[in-house]
Amino acid sequence: MTRNNETGAVSSAPVILFQNVAVTYSNDVRALNGVDLRVDEGEFLFISGESGAGKSTMIKLITGELKPTSGSILVNGYRMEKLREGKIPALRRTLGVVYQDFRLIKNMTAEENVAFAMRVFGAGKSTIRDRVAYVMDLVGLGGKMKSKPTELSGGEQQRVAIARALVNNPSLIIADEPTGNLDPLRSYEIIELLSKINGLGTTVVVITHDYELLRRFAHRVIYIEKGNVAGDRVLKSSGKESGTV
Repeated sequence: MTRNNETGAVSSAPVILFQNVAVTYSNDVRALNGVDLRVDEGEFLFISGESGAGKSTMIKLITGELKPTSGSILVNGYRMEKLREGKIPALRRTLGVVYQDFRLIKNMTAEENVAFAMRVFGAGKSTIRDRVAYVMDLVGLGGKMKSKPTELSGGEQQRVAIARALVNNPSLIIADEPTGNLDPLRSYEIIELLSKINGLGTTVVVITHDYELLRRFAHRVIYIEKGNVAGDRVLKSSGKESGTV
């Protein structure tokens, strides 16, 4: 393994690696307690747990919004505890983040919302046009590019949000409760779409407390409880479990 001392980047490593990670907030609330987690390239992983278990803290650590109180975190080759603030945009170019509340710009069309994520990083017009058309087709919304968010269903808005997360070709997608505002059928469709994206080679991490999704889809599940990893297993689609806690 080699390390760039200026950026904190390393090579030949997992996509995500938590080593004895702890987080204590300024109000003395302990959010994580010595968490260890490894996610390899191409995995699809659910992180699950009750509200307040520490899932949101893990997202903030992965995206560089928060640094650990102690321990070491590696994300896409970046040592997060050593990462300078000026290098965070470079890290985030390697990530695509999908939120529960979609976070679409209301006065922009679906196409413009997705293109905006490329313009931020200075992509050229022809590159943007071709890439946006590709990802919108990939999420099944090639015919809705000129629609504004208010003209789309909740499921369609989330698909636009997924297209936006994909448009810069990240190696890792983080979906934070992506089905929280959707009915069960739309929820299944969103996870099926993320599974399809995973099948194309993108690592996918989904944070959810929806146990029906965990039982329906055969992926690895990390259970977080009171800031600790309480389980690491794979649920078969039949509902039978494999692995150990």
